[in-house]
Amino acid sequence: IYKQTGVVENVTFTDVTFDNDSSLNATSSESAFINADNLFNLKITNCEFNLKRLSAGIFITFGKAFITNSSFSGAKQLAIFFRQSCQNSIISGCSFTGKEGGDAAIFLETGCSNIAITNNTFDGSDAYDPTIVDAGKLISAVQFDAKVHNCTISGNTVSGYGMGFRLELG
Repeated sequence: IYKQTGVVENVTFTDVTFDNDSSLNATSSESAFINADNLFNLKITNCEFNLKRLSAGIFITFGKAFITNSSFSGAKQLAIFFRQSCQNSIISGCSFTGKEGGDAAIFLETGCSNIAITNNTFDGSDAYDPTIVDAGKLISAVQFDAKVHNCTISGNTVSGYGMGFRLELG
């Protein structure tokens, strides 16, 4: 699903490996394996996103997703980006490793609500250069826009990031 602009519903991926190559070399977080404006009831279970520091994993503008027991390694920008209005979504039991730069492994933007981020593992040991004084330490496991609300955050393990969870005000 790439640069899909119409409404897409009820898409399921189970036990799929998304293995990147240089054909999906990202210039922004919109360069992702799954990129859709309106994607509702996306279910991803036991999948691997081997991004090889070339792209993002999932970019949804409006929709709802259930992402469970999956792994995201080597995201160039954001592993998961819920933009605008993704409501009633779950990210649970996933692992995030080897992230390169950018804002966060997961970014929830304005209008997202009722999101559960539970029992995930975030290893940010490759996420930033500790010798950088300012911007490098702003990389976080999860970043929230100021207008995200009613989220459940529990049981997550975060290591190696400048900060674990960051609320962006403004």
